[in-house]
Amino acid sequence: MADDGAHGSTLSFNSATVGDVVDIEYSDGGADIDVTDLNSSTKEYIAGTKDPRITATVIGRTALTDGATGALSITWNDGGSDSISKAKVKIRSVRGAEGGRIESQLVFVPTP
Repeated sequence: MADDGAHGSTLSFNSATVGDVVDIEYSDGGADIDVTDLNSSTKEYIAGTKDPRITATVIGRTALTDGATGALSITWNDGGSDSISKAKVKIRSVRGAEGGRIESQLVFVPTP
């Protein structure tokens, strides 16, 4: 049975498909900044700078290496998309288990 690539979502790095995606996550939250005043009765926060991160697991080993840079985009199976225009591979790990397939996990973050 063919893998359905995270139900039809695709991950591209520098316009090339990264591989058969098993799992993918996009987050863009930033750390909260404490703006509590001395007169405040409770702690108060404002949203910090966005911190986009994409974590993906693909089937097999990938040619991408730690530190590789380029444009990154996700096309979700519902037609939506997310991207990081200048991204770098922060972490690349490869795993395999007895009787299982080899998978690569990639973590992408923005770069200047």
